[in-house]
Amino acid sequence: MPATSITHAKTAPCLTLVPNKRRLDMHVAETLRRDAAKEVIIAPPVAVFSQWVEDLLVRICLLDGKEAPASVDAGTLIQIWAEILEREMDFLAEGERNLAARQARAADRLLQHWWTGEDTPWLERTFWTARHFVAEKLAARQVLSAEGWLEGLVHRLASDAALPCDLPGSIILDGFHEITRLEQKLFDALAQRGVDVTSAAPAGAAPPAIKRCSFASLEEELAAAAHWAGERLQAGCSRIAVVINGVQGMPEKIRETFDRVIGAEQQLDLDDRVDCVFHIAHGERLSNHPVIQDALALLALSLGGPDCAHEFPAISRWLLSPFWEGADRERFARASLELDLRRIGSNWWTPREVSRKAASHKPCEELSRDRDDGCRILLECINRLDQALLKPSATPTTQASAAALFCNILHAWGWPGPLALGVDVKRCVKQFSALLEKLDGLPFGSNAEALNLLRPMCAEATLALRGGPLSPIQVLSPEDAAGRRYDAAWMANMHAANWPAQATVNPFLPSRAARCIPRSTTEGELAYCERLTALLGAIAPELCFSWNRQAGDVPNAVSPLLEHLPVIDVARAAPASWYARVAPGTESLRGYLNHPWLRPAADASGLPLRPAVDTVPAQAIPGGAGMFRDQSGCPMLAYYRYRMQASFDDMPAPFAAAAFRGSLMHSAMYFLFTAQAEGGQQGEPGRPGDDRIRRAVDQALHQHQARQRLLEVSYQAERQRLVRLLGEWLDLEHSRTGFEVLHLEQRIKDELREHPLTVQADRIDRLGDGSLMVIDYKSSFSSATGWGRERLRHAQLPLYAVLLSAQAGAALGGIALATVRGGECGLAGIAADPAAKFDRIKSFDDRRSGLAQRFDSWQALFGHWQRCIDGLAGEIVRGECDNAVYDPQCLSYAGLDILLRRAEGEAWCLAHGEGGFAAAGENDDQAS
Repeated sequence: MPATSITHAKTAPCLTLVPNKRRLDMHVAETLRRDAAKEVIIAPPVAVFSQWVEDLLVRICLLDGKEAPASVDAGTLIQIWAEILEREMDFLAEGERNLAARQARAADRLLQHWWTGEDTPWLERTFWTARHFVAEKLAARQVLSAEGWLEGLVHRLASDAALPCDLPGSIILDGFHEITRLEQKLFDALAQRGVDVTSAAPAGAAPPAIKRCSFASLEEELAAAAHWAGERLQAGCSRIAVVINGVQGMPEKIRETFDRVIGAEQQLDLDDRVDCVFHIAHGERLSNHPVIQDALALLALSLGGPDCAHEFPAISRWLLSPFWEGADRERFARASLELDLRRIGSNWWTPREVSRKAASHKPCEELSRDRDDGCRILLECINRLDQALLKPSATPTTQASAAALFCNILHAWGWPGPLALGVDVKRCVKQFSALLEKLDGLPFGSNAEALNLLRPMCAEATLALRGGPLSPIQVLSPEDAAGRRYDAAWMANMHAANWPAQATVNPFLPSRAARCIPRSTTEGELAYCERLTALLGAIAPELCFSWNRQAGDVPNAVSPLLEHLPVIDVARAAPASWYARVAPGTESLRGYLNHPWLRPAADASGLPLRPAVDTVPAQAIPGGAGMFRDQSGCPMLAYYRYRMQASFDDMPAPFAAAAFRGSLMHSAMYFLFTAQAEGGQQGEPGRPGDDRIRRAVDQALHQHQARQRLLEVSYQAERQRLVRLLGEWLDLEHSRTGFEVLHLEQRIKDELREHPLTVQADRIDRLGDGSLMVIDYKSSFSSATGWGRERLRHAQLPLYAVLLSAQAGAALGGIALATVRGGECGLAGIAADPAAKFDRIKSFDDRRSGLAQRFDSWQALFGHWQRCIDGLAGEIVRGECDNAVYDPQCLSYAGLDILLRRAEGEAWCLAHGEGGFAAAGENDDQAS
């Protein structure tokens, strides 16, 4: 396409006014697209309404020989309101003052635009007084708000004096779906001056048929809209609109969906100025970017000084942030320090206390290899922070003190750090610096108040997400799309709860005034949405309205404005561009049944275990029985967890985590039976006194440092729970006969596939016939299923059986899972001797057992276990790490859901009726 240049016409027959910059960009882009073949394009005479009003009044004032007023920016105006509300409403907390100021400013703006009455007693006195004070302050500073510019221009045009400059012959209003009383006064004054003011005509006639469709969730609806837009793009459409009701509140979710479904890297030949196929008109909030979030976190952490205590999540974010000095050189040392603080368990820390820990902290050798500086840069930053807070700007004595202090603090931390790379980060930093400059000249009662103003300023500032006005797919709000023309359009998220939306009334707005503002009433909101719906129905020849049937736990209904439309069924979105690793040549997959994301990979194996070489022994199989349990359930989980040592520690919390409670239970059971053996009570366990149970519980709590990890209330609650639990378990075992406890936490060492392996069995009992039974404790309900599969489930007990049978002097006679859980205590397993049957421990004379139906004897079942364990050992030695889920239970407490992308897999399974992670034949081998 030839290069084009833009010139400005000397005279314009008419002027087009648009309500905001987004509409201006769309107007100019439409002109460029329409005249793309021309070498010279005349710039359209179009302007943003508020800017045109301000420019015209300034020109009139200057030509009249008068001094033109200045504009007050939004931050200054909010601060003036906050200052006055602090005096008039002294009961407001500091954190609530800025929110109240914003609400009061919005109410004041609505009154200026709509209210036609005089000052009357029914107006709330405090708010009315505050309005007068704000007006006096603005007049004293000789500045005008946006409404002030409008009123000033109306007053000048309504006067009989001649204007020193020409007005446009006609004005076209494009995108004004609602005209306020104040705006109408301006247009009436322009009409009296001979200006023809008209609204833009609709872009086209309504199509003969508009259809609607529904989806189970908003996520599915957005994905379907993106898929539909991509199909229209491939079909040759050059202007596609995806209109999303509420797009302002979810630009990040929309971007992620369109990136996944359409692809952000797709290139077009339509225009070299288009860098992405889709453009989201409402950009991402500046406050959502990590570099800005960390900047605000650093300011909040610093304002109280290094000796101010903060909760652990804030300290954790500070230590792990990549956006301050030393994040590259000290990332291992800081991560190790953060992990040590987690283990200590305190939920409150000061930066000074952390620096003392850092001064004596020695990270492990593997993390600090080639990095022996420790946390030296962290200590230097703490010292620089002390100096920054001691500077004169640290006390708000001047108007610019807050902005200067914030700059000094961020400079002391070295923000944004050496890892702040990329165009997006640089744009964020630049815009954040501009917001800091806007704080100059604003009076603050405290630095915390300045930070409370800076946060919403960052939330209101936006950065463009992908593409631009020339992108073929435009993601717009209903207000931006109404009145334009496209090749195809999709209107999404239009259910009864938000179309029309519920009318909201500002708390500062008196009820009598609210009745004068159309969109503050249910009838006014309905009328507004009816107008928009009519305009949206004419923006494209191909049109579809959609809505989602569920918002969280709340069901949605179709909007009453769309009930008359015929229902159609549209194609769902294409699969996401994520594929799990699967061994090549796999004929049948377990876990994700028929999952379209599972594609064969060229190499689904990790590193094999190192074999024995000369005098160097073979590498041991890591993880013990846990490695086999996870390898049978999900090979990739086993590889991440035991070969790569991946883990995520729990955040400190007031109550014990599930894994910690399980460890306490195991230890308490060990100490209980050890104490019983020391007391000379061999054989079947009797019912010891409560003092012995309490002693075992106290020993377990002490061993795991429970007092350091739990609050006192949680500690006492956990102690009582364990006492009750052990008593309930012994009541169960007291009814069991024909056994004695032989070993507790018995270590078993052997070799599999010539690689050493060490496991630890929770308990080994000697049965009445002299054979052994291996028991494994579980803190959650467990059933003896999966031992007859080709791929074992609960593989640790069959593993114990195989290893123990090669070493013990007596034959192995059974295995059992012990559920040690309040109200659910029980035993489930399989035994060779019918006399060993108890609770859900079955034997081969019971044909109701799934194992007894598939295997005719204990020897046949044991041979099956030997083959399965040998197969799993072969996979581990070879390093096989397929991402296939055979046992969903193994994922429950793994803590690696992010690496395994479990949520995405479950979402697909549920959406496609696969019932989650259910594997084939899950219930075909029940032991009970």
